Amino acid sequence: MNEDLLRLTPDDVFVTTFLGRYAPRNNILRWCLAGHPSPLLQDQSGEVTTLEQSSPFLGVFSNDQALLQYCDRQSQLTGGQRLVIYTDGLVDAPNALGEPMGTERLKQLLEQHRALEASKLAGQLALELGQCDGDHLPDDVAVIIMDF
Repeated sequence: MNEDLLRLTPDDVFVTTFLGRYAPRNNILRWCLAGHPSPLLQDQSGEVTTLEQSSPFLGVFSNDQALLQYCDRQSQLTGGQRLVIYTDGLVDAPNALGEPMGTERLKQLLEQHRALEASKLAGQLALELGQCDGDHLPDDVAVIIMDF
């Protein structure tokens, strides 16, 4: 995929990606990041951890460059966990003071609204974005919330 993007897109175009595959039979989530914000995993108690991995964007470097390395990770999931995958437009959205929401604020919101079902949590995040500066967000915003 990386080589195709490198060949087919202009030099100033790149892609960030979270790729995940969930196996419900054994509750394993295998995932890989490519320049994308790290997803958040919330446990039953409400504690939020980050699925960390550092890999470069897709479509920037050739596969034969030593710097380029994409790695699969895996996480053992348990019932009652919540996975939140989001674009950087969510955490970069500025408030009235011009300060970005940030990952820590997103974690606080997840902890604060743990009891909400996924669709209602998405609505709460949209309300929070409504408190950002102006009617125009500087970047796209996408959020996927999955309960296990």
